[in-house]
Amino acid sequence: MRREKTFGPGHAVRLDRNARARVIAFARAKVRRAGPGRPARTLEVLRALLSFLGNRSGRCFPSYEAVAARAHCHRSTVAEALKLLETAKVITWQHRLVKIRERVRDLFGVEYWRWRVLRTSNSYCFSGPLALENFPTRKEFDLSNSYSSLPIPDPRSALERALASLGAAISKKASIEQEAA
Repeated sequence: MRREKTFGPGHAVRLDRNARARVIAFARAKVRRAGPGRPARTLEVLRALLSFLGNRSGRCFPSYEAVAARAHCHRSTVAEALKLLETAKVITWQHRLVKIRERVRDLFGVEYWRWRVLRTSNSYCFSGPLALENFPTRKEFDLSNSYSSLPIPDPRSALERALASLGAAISKKASIEQEAA
């Protein structure tokens, strides 16, 4: 599978505590269905990854060794768990790259500059039920649908005047079309 590559920090998805809990619950359901593997260790690796996620930045790019140390497992277990999480569509990751300029010498001793692209780390992005993060709760939905919470339009504002003239033009056009028919 080809990975997306990016220069710089990579994708950032900010998750609050509730969104992290939803990602773990989503992963728990998906990992069991994903097939053979170690679901308990996979969830520990996911929790370790979520602990590296920056609250303000939304970026997550720890090394395999750091994740393994936090999840109390081996590096190969982390690699296996990440593959399982990707198969379950809980996480995606992209290679973070950096471009450096280096001085090299060829076989004849001539020095020249060349650009070299190096992979620094992976940037992990959590998927799952994140679309529900911006979905209003039932209480917010009920409050937003009550007419008492609607703002009272100000007839002096330029927007209200423009909307009123647009409404008048539309009704005039409808009446002309009605007379023609």
